Amino acid sequence: MVAISVVIPTYNPRGPLADLLEKCMENAGGVELEFVVVNDGSTNDAAGQLEKCAERFDNLIWTSIENRGAGGARNVGADMASHDVLLFLGDDITPINDDFFRAHAELHEKMPGDEVAVLGKVIWPWARDFDVSYVMSHIQGGGGEQFGYAHIPPYAELDWRFFYTANISVKKSVARNWAEDGFSDSFQTYGYEDIEFAYRLFNRRQGLKIVYAPLSIGTHSHHYDVAGFLRRQVNAGNAAREFVRIHPDVATMVAPERVPRALRRTILPEEDRRIPDQLLLIEGIKAWLRLLETGGRMGSDHWHAAALSAVFRLAYAQGYILAETDPEANLGAAYDVALARFRDDMNRTAFIEFSGSLISSDQLYPGGAPGAAGFSRPRGRFMSALRLWAIRRPWIVSLYRMFRRGARD
Repeated sequence: MVAISVVIPTYNPRGPLADLLEKCMENAGGVELEFVVVNDGSTNDAAGQLEKCAERFDNLIWTSIENRGAGGARNVGADMASHDVLLFLGDDITPINDDFFRAHAELHEKMPGDEVAVLGKVIWPWARDFDVSYVMSHIQGGGGEQFGYAHIPPYAELDWRFFYTANISVKKSVARNWAEDGFSDSFQTYGYEDIEFAYRLFNRRQGLKIVYAPLSIGTHSHHYDVAGFLRRQVNAGNAAREFVRIHPDVATMVAPERVPRALRRTILPEEDRRIPDQLLLIEGIKAWLRLLETGGRMGSDHWHAAALSAVFRLAYAQGYILAETDPEANLGAAYDVALARFRDDMNRTAFIEFSGSLISSDQLYPGGAPGAAGFSRPRGRFMSALRLWAIRRPWIVSLYRMFRRGARD
């Protein structure tokens, strides 16, 4: 099998780096490994840990740099690496078995071109002392706000949006000069430096395809509560605005819906005056979600998953708007759009969750229940019932609106 250089950027690591390296060696799966660890300006004892690790692991090379962010640290590590295949690994990701590295090595051996990246899987630890909260289950499950593994078929070929540097491998030759052509240092907050890099690779003449290898599984030792993930979403929104600034053509895929158009609208005096209250309202909505969690109620009702998704979308939009640098941008209109999306999300959630108990059968079926004696459904009443049926299925409403927009265009 091909040899792999494992590039690990680290900043104030939460756990002992020696434990991570030892676990990697225990699960090498017969693959020749080189570890390249870049200490990205840590303020704790990371450098001291690495000095001791170098005495134990003769396949470890490491360096310390001034803090440049994860992308810059990866570029340094990629340049230092000796092998033709680079596996970017988070410093809080631990392999669970011998398939972790072997799955990457085997696929790269079968597909030697540099147009192929191999994506491994990340899960929460199974340890009894690691509490997986409702929020954590949501963001890595059906919600998919952090990772979309729940929606990816095994060995599917994916596009640039799935370039997750927690566990992904590429050929070193994808960048001729990593300092110049690697991860951009334009991103100062969480997220999108990896996706932006993949987007550039995707648009090369030879392109890029990401192959999902679900046998490569690592546990992700990183706790999230509501407050922490809301901060992460605001930072991701900041980074999304930078991504769109660099590549305007991605706006329809990464920008919050309708927000870019709202930012370009002419500013009305009342829109500027509303901004302080809009921001207070957004913070109040986020506080409501935090109170649900701290009160021990998060996940106790079915609608909480939809509420999490709605508020996380709102925080992402807030971050996107906060990162806007154009002094002529209409921030008030943009916040209006973001709050309207939140309102629509919650209205739909409330209707779907509660309408069964709030709408009586005679309201749902004017003229009587189906099958009842004397039941009739004139055209007006039939259409009313049909509309009600469709509204309770959001995907039908979305499809209808899409066709309406297409017809108007």
